[in-house]
Amino acid sequence: MAIVGATRRLKQLFNADWLNKIARESKFMLRSRDITPLPLVSALVASLGDGKTASIAAIHRTFNGIHSDTAQGVAYKPFHNRLRQVAFATLMAAVAQRAMALLLEPQPQVASKLNRFRRVLIHDGSSFAVHRGLAKVIPPKN
Repeated sequence: MAIVGATRRLKQLFNADWLNKIARESKFMLRSRDITPLPLVSALVASLGDGKTASIAAIHRTFNGIHSDTAQGVAYKPFHNRLRQVAFATLMAAVAQRAMALLLEPQPQVASKLNRFRRVLIHDGSSFAVHRGLAKVIPPKN
């Protein structure tokens, strides 16, 4: 995926209008308050993206760093209460589905020669045995 294509797809994913629409449909956002979808999703991606986040407090700190509407930021308890809602899980499922749809590359078409195979079994070779006729010709690997 080219940089330009990735940028365009990420802009589609982090579109405030789309996120607000999905948040309203999932009942996550009934009114526009301090915890809105765009800063929340951005904070989740930013904090969880490094792979080192181990607590909601770290996500909360990232959210307060991104969220610049209020001088004090959002307190931990209201932030935690928003993440506990079932509607938050519904919202994030919709965001994850859209991310996969936008960011996954389409699978290449199977070559016509391979269409003859109907059933392909994958074997790890752990019980591989050489044919008796070849056992004398091919030495065993130690």
